[in-house]
Amino acid sequence: DARGDGRKHTMLHRVIVAAYLMAGRSRAEPGFASFSALGGRPYEVGYDARALTVDGERSLFLSGSLHYPRGAPEEWDGWLEQAVESGLNMIEIYVFWNLHVPEEGGEGVWSGGANFTDFIGRCASRGLFVYLRVGPYVCAEWTYGGIPLWLAQKEGIKFRETNPLWQEAMSDFFRAIIGRVAASKQFATQGGPVMLVQVENELQPTDRPYVDWCGTMAADALAAVGASSVPLTMCNGETAEGAINTCNGEDCAPFLEKNGQNGKVLISQPALWTENEGGFALWGGSAQGEPSYFWARTPAELAYNNLRWFARGGSLLNYYMFAGGSTRGLWAGAGLTTAYATDVPVCQDGLRHDAKFYFLQLLHSALREAAGAIVRAESAPGTRLEAENAGDGEQFGFRYGNFAFIENNGTQPTRVSLDALGCVGANFDLGARSAALVELMGAGAEQALSEQAAFEQADFEQADTSSSKGTGAAAVLRGLGLGECKARVLFRSDRLLEQTPPPPEHRSLTRLPGGPLQWKAWTEPLATRSAHDKPDKPLLDSLPDSLLDSLPDSLPDSHGHPDSVIHSHVPIEQGIVTRDKSAFASYTRLSTSFTGACTRGGAGKGGGCVLAVEVGCATALLVLVDGILVGSADDRDHDPCTITLNVTLDVSKITGGEHALTIVSEHLGYANYGFREPLVKGIIGRVVLGRNVLTHGAWVIRAGLKGERLGLMHAQGETSVRWAAVKDRPRELTWHRARFETPAQILKAAPDFAVKGAGPGPQLHVNMSGFGRGHAWVNGHSIGRYWLIARATGPEAGHRPTQALYHVPSAWLSQDRAVLNVISVLEGPGGTDLGRTSLYLAQMAKGPGPGFAKQGWAAQIADCEM
Repeated sequence: DARGDGRKHTMLHRVIVAAYLMAGRSRAEPGFASFSALGGRPYEVGYDARALTVDGERSLFLSGSLHYPRGAPEEWDGWLEQAVESGLNMIEIYVFWNLHVPEEGGEGVWSGGANFTDFIGRCASRGLFVYLRVGPYVCAEWTYGGIPLWLAQKEGIKFRETNPLWQEAMSDFFRAIIGRVAASKQFATQGGPVMLVQVENELQPTDRPYVDWCGTMAADALAAVGASSVPLTMCNGETAEGAINTCNGEDCAPFLEKNGQNGKVLISQPALWTENEGGFALWGGSAQGEPSYFWARTPAELAYNNLRWFARGGSLLNYYMFAGGSTRGLWAGAGLTTAYATDVPVCQDGLRHDAKFYFLQLLHSALREAAGAIVRAESAPGTRLEAENAGDGEQFGFRYGNFAFIENNGTQPTRVSLDALGCVGANFDLGARSAALVELMGAGAEQALSEQAAFEQADFEQADTSSSKGTGAAAVLRGLGLGECKARVLFRSDRLLEQTPPPPEHRSLTRLPGGPLQWKAWTEPLATRSAHDKPDKPLLDSLPDSLLDSLPDSLPDSHGHPDSVIHSHVPIEQGIVTRDKSAFASYTRLSTSFTGACTRGGAGKGGGCVLAVEVGCATALLVLVDGILVGSADDRDHDPCTITLNVTLDVSKITGGEHALTIVSEHLGYANYGFREPLVKGIIGRVVLGRNVLTHGAWVIRAGLKGERLGLMHAQGETSVRWAAVKDRPRELTWHRARFETPAQILKAAPDFAVKGAGPGPQLHVNMSGFGRGHAWVNGHSIGRYWLIARATGPEAGHRPTQALYHVPSAWLSQDRAVLNVISVLEGPGGTDLGRTSLYLAQMAKGPGPGFAKQGWAAQIADCEM
C-alpha cells in the first residue's frame, strides 16, 4: 500500500541520516575531519589554496557560531548536541572583552557564564573543533562591540588604529586570552580543539601600520605559548600579511570570484566563510521589511548560497549564528532585541527551528558524502550549461570527481543539459535561483570511477598549490564521458519534498493554563527635591562648555553606584556617571522657570511646550516637573550617532514659576559597530525649553535607581520596600513583583545530553504583553530588556510586537513546586493591561506542524516565534 511504503520510506530516511551524522562523532570521514578521531594527541593545522589541512589532509568544515554569554551554562550542552545532530564539525566563538574585564586592573570575570574555556572543553568532548575569534573588538550586536567602557573613557583613546592606549590594552587582553587557552591545553599543538584564531574583526580601511601590527602581535602571542602553527585569520576587511582573509555576508560567492579582499583566496589561501549571516531583530523591525538586518532569509535561499559557495571552492562555512540565545542584562547593542538571531537553525530557547534545522541537516549530510571528492580536487571553474529557458540569469556547473554542483541564477525555472559536465544526454530541471549537489552515475560509471581515483590520487600527491584553476584530476575527468548518464540528487535547494519526507517535528508554543499573574508594585522615587533646595556640596565649575570634550580630573568619582550624586553646572555624559552599572541616570535642574506656553495658563499658545534635549542615540527620556511625569520620548537608532529628542510636555500639570525639572535618561545599548572614537549616552549637549536654553544651571545628577540599590530584582526585594496592590497602569518608573509555579513539564527529569539524540526539554517563556518597555528578572536572573513596540512593516505592522516572548532558562527556575518563582519587572510608562502577561511553554512536537505548507515550505520566511 502506498501509505505504508511512504511510512517505511520516512522511517528509513530518518534512520539513515541520523546514523550517518552520528558516525562522524568518533571517526574521520574522507575529506571531513573529526576532532574525536585525533584521540587527544597534538596535530598539525595547515592550509593550501584549496582547504585547511589536519595533519596534511584537506578537510571541509561545517561550523556554527555559539556565544557562551547568550545562554546559561546549563544550556551549552543542548546547543552543542544540536550542532552534532546537524552534522557540524566545528564551533566558532567570540570572546567578549567587556564581559571579562568590566573594571580596569581587576581580576576579571571568568567563571559561570563567562567560563569560555569550559565551553571550549565541552566542544572538544563532542568531537568539535573550535575557531576562536578573539578580536577583541567583536561587533556581535553586543554593546560597544565588546570594548570596555573604562577603556573608552581614557583621554586620547581612538579605537582600531595606531593609538598607544588602544594597542596596549588590546595586546594585553589578546595575550591574556591566548594564555588561558594554552593553560587549559586547548590549542591544536596541545591536542586541543582550537585550530584557528582570529584577530580584530571586520576591520574597515585604517592605517596600514595598525593592520600589520595586529598580525605581528597576534602571531607573537601564539608563538609565546607554542601555538605558532595555528593559522591566524582576519575577516571581512583589512588583512595583515600572513593572516587568512575570510568572508562575512549573506552571499560569499562574489568574494571567491574576486579571490577575496586581499587577492590571495584560492591562490595561496583557502576560502573560509566566517559569517553566513542569520537574522538580527531590531526593535520595531520585521522580517518582511526594513529594518530587517538579514532577518528575512528563507531556508531555500540559505541553501542556494551555501551550494554556490562550495561550488566555487569554498572549504569552510560557518553559520552566524547556529543558536542565538538571548542578550540579557545591558549587553545588547543599540536598538537590538533581547532574542538574538531569531531565524537560525536553533531558536533562542535552544529548541530546533523545525524546518530550517531539518533542511540544513540534509544539506550537511550531502556535503559530507561528497567532501572527499570535493577537497581532493582543486577548485573548479564554472562551466556554462545550455538551458532551455536561460531567462535573465546564467546556469553553471562545477564538477568535482563524480560529484557536481548545478545552479540556476535566473529568476525563472529552467532545464539544463549536463553534457558540458561529461554526463552526456542527461538533463536537469532547476527552479528559479536554485542549486543542487548531484552524483553523476550511469553506464560506464564503474570504469570512470576507477580511472577517477587514479587521477585524483596522483594529482593530490603531486599537487602544486600555486597551479591555475582547472588543472588536476577534476579537469582530466571532465574529458571522460560517462556514456548514458544520470544525476543522483544528494540535495537540492528547491522542491525538497520530491526527495525527502517532511520535517519530523516542529517547535510548538502553548499558553499555560491559570489566571493572570497577581502583581504588586512600588514606584521609584525619581525626583524629590523642590525648586528651592540648596545643593549639599559645591557645584563643579571647572567643566568645559563642550560636553563632548574630556572631563577634568577634579570630577568626583561616582563609581556608578546607584544613588550616587554629582552636582554640576552642566549635565555630564551618562557613561561617566553610571560606569554602565545601571541603564539609568537622572538629571535634576533646580530653580527652572516655567512661563507662557509651558504653563497650564498658557496651554496651546505658541504651538505647545517642547523640551529639546541633545542625547546619544538609542536613549529614552522621562521628564518630570516637581516629581510629576509630564512627558517622554525615545530613540532606538542602531547606528552610532547623536540626536535631539523633542519631548512635548503636558502643561496641564505645570503652574507658572520656578520648579525642579528632572530628566531621567535610560540608555538602550551602545552601538556595536561604525565607530573609532568613544560613544556617548544621556545628555551630551544643549537642553532647551521653548526658547530658553537650560544647559547651564544647578544640576543634580544621580547614577542609577533606588530600587537597584535596594535589590528589588532579587530575593531581598520582598522586604526592602512596602509593596502595594496594582491599581492603575504605570505612570512613572514602577517596580512590579509576582509569583508563579514551575510548570510540571519542566520539573520532569532533565535531558541527559550524554545520550545521543537527546535534546532540550520544554522551555518557559514569559509573554510580556500588557507591559510597555522595561527590564525583567526571574529569581534574580535578568531575562533581558523587553519592549512591546509593534513591528513597523510587513503584514503584522502596527499590532504584533517585535518581541513578546522572553525565554527563562530551566536552570533558573525553582525545582520544587512548593517554592514559587519570583518575577520582578521595572516598567516605565506605556503599560496598558498587566493582566495580559502570561506564561508560555515551548516544546518539540511530532510532525511538521499546523503551519507547514507542503508545496513551497522551503521558500517561506522562517522565524522562531518570539
